[in-house]
Amino acid sequence: MACAQFIHTFIYEHPYFLEPKKYARSYSAPTVMTPERFEHVQDLYARAVELPEPRRAAFLHEACGGDSDLRRDVESLLTQEESACSFMEEPAVKAAAKTLI
Repeated sequence: MACAQFIHTFIYEHPYFLEPKKYARSYSAPTVMTPERFEHVQDLYARAVELPEPRRAAFLHEACGGDSDLRRDVESLLTQEESACSFMEEPAVKAAAKTLI
């Protein structure tokens, strides 16, 4: 009985269900990656990767304007760059030895 009451309360009294438009997320169709757009992403990435990390966010904000998909694409490449650079900072044998100790 307590479970049924909880479900009833959750569904009929939770703000998400009382005001669905307030909590709804907007959905936009993914942007098509045309050759021109790909070139633009590559250009912004090349310029951003040369900047010190603290300045990148401001640069992307200005360079991408309101195009959140463009910014997300460039940020994704920057994230991949960071993880690739740190991938082999420590030899695998040394890292494995630490787990055995």
